[in-house]
Amino acid sequence: MVLSLPHISWRKFVLAVVACAIGVTLFVPTAANAANYNIFKPLNIPGYCIRHAYLLGEISPCPTGSPYGDFAFEQVPGLASDRTSNTSGLISFESRNFPGWYLRHEYGRIKLAPRPASTDPSYDLFVRDASFYRKPGLSGVSGGVSYRSFNFPTQWLRHSDYHLYISEQTSWNLANDATFQVIGVP
Repeated sequence: MVLSLPHISWRKFVLAVVACAIGVTLFVPTAANAANYNIFKPLNIPGYCIRHAYLLGEISPCPTGSPYGDFAFEQVPGLASDRTSNTSGLISFESRNFPGWYLRHEYGRIKLAPRPASTDPSYDLFVRDASFYRKPGLSGVSGGVSYRSFNFPTQWLRHSDYHLYISEQTSWNLANDATFQVIGVP
């Protein structure tokens, strides 16, 4: 087990203790293990970005610069890639400040959770819930992207009242709430 969490808040310290108790390895990214991270801005709420807060997917005012912490995610190959022949655009959102933790949906709500061991009975559901198809933005705005749920193909990652959910395209504003601008960060 590796644990290296300098300059950590009390909330993150408690989370790290819990992570260690369940056998999850945490580390702070360095130049040696740097990846391509992004922040995701909803196109219809200027100045706001996706983030995780208290293990829930939220949108909050974007950070003005580094460190991006809870706002930065790496788009990694979809964790459910071995469960489908259609892997084009299939991604998962891995947290920058909690490597091995992913955004996933659970009962419609987006949450941050650690990837369970492949022998864990919850593993199959987890990798399906944490996989999304990256698609052109539903709002039609140039450069916008939307994310369709892997295991609920009629539902899209969207924000509502500053929280993240997956939802069907039945509300009048889903297209706007489900379209994001992806911005690379160091």
